[in-house]
Amino acid sequence: MYVTSNLARNKRFDNGCAITADSKIIVIKKFILDQTSQKVFVFCNEVSTQVFLRFPQGIIIPPNDHCMKQITYIGRRLGLISVQSLKSVCTITKQNDKMYVSEFPNVNNVF
Repeated sequence: MYVTSNLARNKRFDNGCAITADSKIIVIKKFILDQTSQKVFVFCNEVSTQVFLRFPQGIIIPPNDHCMKQITYIGRRLGLISVQSLKSVCTITKQNDKMYVSEFPNVNNVF
C-alpha cells in the first residue's frame, strides 16, 4: 500500500516511498485523480542513493540489486508520474543522522 510521505511520517514505518518501473526511487508527496480520465497520478521527489553495504573484493552485485541503499539527496523539484509506473513500495529508515531506503523484505523473497 502506498501512502504520502506526510502521512507516513507519523507511523511506525515510513512507506511513503516507492521504486518506479525504470528503477528510480521516489518520495510520494500527493496522489492526484484526473476526473476526466479517471487516472491516478503521483506528485513526487526523486531520491539519489548510494550503495550501503560494501562487499569483499571479487564479489560484484549490480547497484540495482542491493536491498538497502543510503539516501544521499532528496530532490526538491516535484515530478508527476502515473501511479501505474510504480513498481513496489519502499520504506525509509532513519538511523542517527543518516537515512536509508529499502524495499519491503517480502518483495524480494523468491518462492
